[in-house]
Amino acid sequence: MNMNSQSFMTEILPMNSDKVQNNMKTAYFWLTAKAKIIAEKLQSAYGGFIFEKDNLKENVKSAFYEYDALVFVMASGIAVRMIAEYISDKSHDPAVIVIDQNGEFVISLLSGHIGGANRLAEKLAGIINAVPVITTATDRAGVIAFDEFAVKNDIAIENLKELKYISSRLVDGGEIDLVTNLDTDISDKNINISEKYRGNESVILDTGMTVENPVSHILYLRPRIIYIGTGCKKNTDPLYYEQCFMNFLSSNHISPLSVKSIATIALKENESCINSLCRKYGYELEIISQSDILKCGDIFEKSEFVEKITGVPSVAESTAYIASGYGKIICGKTKYSGITFSMAQSDRRIKK
Repeated sequence: MNMNSQSFMTEILPMNSDKVQNNMKTAYFWLTAKAKIIAEKLQSAYGGFIFEKDNLKENVKSAFYEYDALVFVMASGIAVRMIAEYISDKSHDPAVIVIDQNGEFVISLLSGHIGGANRLAEKLAGIINAVPVITTATDRAGVIAFDEFAVKNDIAIENLKELKYISSRLVDGGEIDLVTNLDTDISDKNINISEKYRGNESVILDTGMTVENPVSHILYLRPRIIYIGTGCKKNTDPLYYEQCFMNFLSSNHISPLSVKSIATIALKENESCINSLCRKYGYELEIISQSDILKCGDIFEKSEFVEKITGVPSVAESTAYIASGYGKIICGKTKYSGITFSMAQSDRRIKK
């Protein structure tokens, strides 16, 4: 299993699921008086910013990169021409919605699943009593869309290019295997749950499992349910720290994409090696309080030396455990020169 940082940086990270569940940063564009009234009604109920129709092209360009969602109250052809040159791919493009100026139809035009346009279209349609228009094949066929499933469950998609093969098979009425040993409520008739890869078209939902020389298409989904607790000597070299971190993950067969956060104590909050790692890989940094650690009692091995320096008997194991929501320690304290790591997994259920 190759867990080096260079390969990891090319992978796809999940969109913040809060953007789907809560209000997205939304920009509205209009051209007629009737369209502006609709935009104002949506802004009043949902929030967002209404751009004036002057400098439309320039405003659309800036909004495309700065907003979660763009709502065009105008003809779809105009909207398409406005955004065409900025479209990149479904993992990065914002949600794009088109509404006719009579407010009868709300069309999810771009980034229906990962970008959240489908759900946004339904919300906005509800506000103005319009018909939401959803054209994504999985939605029309009534089968699971694994990119939307990933967003809702804070899951990283490791190889997004494989999604189209899995989705096409389901849309065409075929079966796939869902390879996982995690707690999930998926029970679709065309999805067979398995703990092992059996050579069929598959979705592997796991924190690190990979298949060597597969004979079918495989979509890898990495749930972000791994929490790393850590301690280190002052001024530890960031590159050395990163190398030890990657070795720790690889030794435990964990994908870097499955890590949710790095946890440590307040004394280490400003260590450059920890902060550098979090910035590079998009991890959250969680600072666990001394009082919370002391509440753990004698669960973990104590170190008199660590307690003398930090005021707590355990750093790596206790911070990982607490950050995971008091989940399961899957790797206890592991020592490198001047660095310790521990790993915990949350027991969060993955829902359809």
